[in-house]
Amino acid sequence: MAEEPKPASKAELHRALNNACRKWGAREIRLRYLPKPSLNRWIAEALIDHHRVIEKIRADIPAGELTLQNIESFNDQPIARGVGDTATDAIKTMSPLQWRAPTKG
Repeated sequence: MAEEPKPASKAELHRALNNACRKWGAREIRLRYLPKPSLNRWIAEALIDHHRVIEKIRADIPAGELTLQNIESFNDQPIARGVGDTATDAIKTMSPLQWRAPTKG
């Protein structure tokens, strides 16, 4: 019988969160758990400080594609996301996200 993976310790999770905040320059790491019967998964997302949102928009979205109203919608957009079987795995697998202008419709 296969041995169950040991859950991460609080210290390991704390260390992973601190490392991710430094790596992504994040103001917070948001953790969510999806308790679906066929898919028990953790999702980790890095959010940046509000004053850095404009820099990220300038880097990812061509000029003229956004209105001032749309800019506020990016304040809580993650700059990185990861998914894993444990919270620590989700944090360690985070990769950068490319922002796009909202579609009209």
